Amino acid sequence: MFAGPRLRVLLSLLFDMFIRYSFVPHPFCESVILPLMKCKTATLSYVDNCTAISLSNTISNTLQHITTLWNEDEVDRFQFGF
Repeated sequence: MFAGPRLRVLLSLLFDMFIRYSFVPHPFCESVILPLMKCKTATLSYVDNCTAISLSNTISNTLQHITTLWNEDEVDRFQFGF
């Protein structure tokens, strides 16, 4: 949002190369998975008390949002975040 038009051009060229060559470099596919406790008063070792969230870099998130908008007709409108 605050990067300006120059970064938009560079990102569009990068994403165009990803799509053209059907290849995404490995660092763009990496993410960090963190456990998130649902109930802090329950036993921390109990598996059902834990859910996982995935953190990825900003460029990967931007590419994911663009491809989601691109295939919007294929996404079910009742599908919330999955």
